[in-house]
Amino acid sequence: MKRLIILGILLFSVTSVKAGILDISPFNILAGDRTATGDWTFSGHTKLSSTTIVDGSSFTVTGPSNLKAVIATTLDTGQGANELYDMDQNVLTASTPSFSALVVVGTMTTNGNYPIEGYSTGPNVLRSVGLLFQPGSIAGDGPTGNINCTNLGSGFNTSSITNGSNISSGTASGSFSLSTDGKSITLNLTEDVVGILSTDIIIHDLNSSSTTEMYVMFPAVTSNNLVFRTIKRGTSAIVDWRTILDAGDIIEIVVVYVTSS
Repeated sequence: MKRLIILGILLFSVTSVKAGILDISPFNILAGDRTATGDWTFSGHTKLSSTTIVDGSSFTVTGPSNLKAVIATTLDTGQGANELYDMDQNVLTASTPSFSALVVVGTMTTNGNYPIEGYSTGPNVLRSVGLLFQPGSIAGDGPTGNINCTNLGSGFNTSSITNGSNISSGTASGSFSLSTDGKSITLNLTEDVVGILSTDIIIHDLNSSSTTEMYVMFPAVTSNNLVFRTIKRGTSAIVDWRTILDAGDIIEIVVVYVTSS
C-alpha cells in the first residue's frame, strides 16, 4: 500500500486514487470530479468545487471545508455512520412539520399527555359496545334462573367479545359472568378498561314488560372490567338480574368506554 502526503497548497483538476491512503494538508483545492476509493484525509482548509464519489473508502475532513457535493453510502458527523434521505422541511425539536399521514407504532404522547387530554397515566383507546341481556333457558325464577348476554356487534372499535348463554349465579359463559348473588353481570375483556364515557338504554322491557316499574341500569369499572347492575326506581338497592328478566324481557344498552390498549 502506498501513502501520499502533501504539505502546502494543492490544486487537483481531476484526481482518482484507486487504492492506498491520501493525506492532504493544510490547504486543499480540488476543482474536478474525483472518485475516492482509498482512505482520504483532509486536515486543513478544504474546498471541493465539484462532485466527490466515495466508493467503499474513508473520506475524512477535519478542518474548515466547502464541499459542493459528496456522494456516499453513509455520512458520519460525529453521531455514527448514518443514512441520509431527502427532506422538504425541517424536523427539529423547535420545528412544526406537517405530514400527510402519520403512523405511530407504540405509545404516542401529545404535549406531555396521552391522546385524551388530562389522562396521562397510559395510552387511550376509544371503544363502544351494544349489549343485549335477556333470560336464558330458566327465566325469571330468582336464584335458579339464568340469563343470556349477547354482543350486538353494533359498537365502534369493540373489544373481542364472546356471547354468554344460560349463565347462572357464580358461573361464567363466554366473556360474561354472573355474581353469586345475581346482582352483577361482568363483561371480562382482554383489554383493561380505564373509564366509561356514556351509557344509553335502547330497549327497557323488564319484569314481565311492566309499565309501572322503572329500572335503571348503571355500569361501573371493577378490576378493569365492565360490570352492570340495576336499581329500581324509588330505591337505592341493587336488584337481582334473575328476578327482573322474565320470559320475553330484554334490555338493550350501548356503552362507550376507554381501554388502555
